[in-house]
Amino acid sequence: RVAQGLFSRTDWGELDYLLVDLPPGVGDVTLAVCAEVAVEGAVLVTTPSRLARADVVRGLALQDELGVPTLAVVENMAVFNCDNCGEAARPLGDGHAFELAAKAGVGADGVFELPLDARLAAANETGGVGANVRRPAAFAALADRIVEEVYNAMHARKDRLIDVRYDASANVVRVRRFLDGAADEFPLSVEALRKARGRAAPADATPTRVALVGNRSVVFDWSDRVRDDVFSVDELLEMCAKGSGAAG
Repeated sequence: RVAQGLFSRTDWGELDYLLVDLPPGVGDVTLAVCAEVAVEGAVLVTTPSRLARADVVRGLALQDELGVPTLAVVENMAVFNCDNCGEAARPLGDGHAFELAAKAGVGADGVFELPLDARLAAANETGGVGANVRRPAAFAALADRIVEEVYNAMHARKDRLIDVRYDASANVVRVRRFLDGAADEFPLSVEALRKARGRAAPADATPTRVALVGNRSVVFDWSDRVRDDVFSVDELLEMCAKGSGAAG
């Protein structure tokens, strides 16, 4: 529960944004973070190598499953600008940032290619970027992009206001969606929720925790010790719309 402790027991002060640097690919760390905090979006960071692309594609699949939108795509070491002749070269290859952006539903204006620069790398190690070395223009443009996309995402979820609770008397999870002053309620069976994650449900399996995280994800803990089972709000609403696992 390291992630839980980090977010719940740390005095972060008054924050406008909290950026979390996660390991590449998929794993328990990503699931734990999405289970504890309201993640408004992700920035995909890659390099021109094929291995980096494979990691990002796996991470993007998990991100989609969790309902986390992509804000931007950053390709490190994308280009080398020669100080002598002024020409730009791509020593590590053409890269795949625009392909990844297309997969993530991000336009070309959301792709940021950062240069291969020894001075920038050295300054980054000492915390001197901006003080001793001029920041590439892409840094400011990326920051502006994140601020704009997070703002838009936070104001575009009026149709995704929901409440989720476990009804022990009927052994179902009840999802209520609020829209235009009205509320619709949908029951989902425990079996359907477990099946959606490829897990068999013991006859007596019940949710021990149902937590709505930032109106983007819902986290379940189960009585058979399965923890941090994360569903995106969109996924639950889709199950409700299809009548998947409907129960009385």
